[in-house]
Amino acid sequence: MSATYLEVDFQIGNQRQLKDILIAELSEINFESFMDHENGFHGYIQEDLFEKEKLDIVLNAQQNTINFVINIILPQNWNATWEAQFEPIEINEYCIIRAPFHPPATNKHIELIIEPKMSFGTGHHATTRMMCLTLFDLDVKGKNVLDMGCGTGILGILAAKLGANCVTGIDIESWAIENTLENALRNNVEMNAFLGNAEQIPKRKFEVILANINRNILINDADLYMNSLETKGFIALSGFLQTDESAIISHFNSLGALAVSIKKEENWRCILLQKSN
Repeated sequence: MSATYLEVDFQIGNQRQLKDILIAELSEINFESFMDHENGFHGYIQEDLFEKEKLDIVLNAQQNTINFVINIILPQNWNATWEAQFEPIEINEYCIIRAPFHPPATNKHIELIIEPKMSFGTGHHATTRMMCLTLFDLDVKGKNVLDMGCGTGILGILAAKLGANCVTGIDIESWAIENTLENALRNNVEMNAFLGNAEQIPKRKFEVILANINRNILINDADLYMNSLETKGFIALSGFLQTDESAIISHFNSLGALAVSIKKEENWRCILLQKSN
């Protein structure tokens, strides 16, 4: 049975930097998805995971008073909700992301067909786009790839389409695993996905690890990621803001990974690092 969700309407006007900061921090207190509207944005969270005290801490840390309204959303067909708002996204000249209800793209070499459900990774968010572009920078052909926090499976599916040998996805949400496997089948690629966190990373080495999560998890699980990464392997990180960039680089440097490139979109960052030993 589908969960009951809360929709929190954050009324902040057209304050782009404030919105980015709030989304990053709300993601760390179990908010799953976000949608813009003309006076701010909506945040969605399962009712049983919502803690008003944590929301107050996030909002009170901002300089401005932030008005919000909480609405209860009973179980529903989230696909229908997304269909009304989900538009195709061009990643670059070679790749487009679309939903099954969009017409096929005829001018792109790679077409990702994603049924987003209640998930963050549709390609609309800057972090997902930058992670996709980073995959195009890498040579993943014939390599083993790990997609941590796989969500819709979009990054793992793109890796498979770019020739990865074996792609594994892990997520803490059961609906994300279901969504990933459905989307992999929809795109005619092979991808394994299972429920868990970094503790459940398979006991084998990966040449490429993808982690589009958030600052705290990236730092907390860094040791586990690095232990699973081949020497000279690459790890791409996103889901965090410019203000967290130096802390993340410093922490991974201490574990033997050096930054190769940094992508920037608005206040969001994506860092590609290589394991040096």
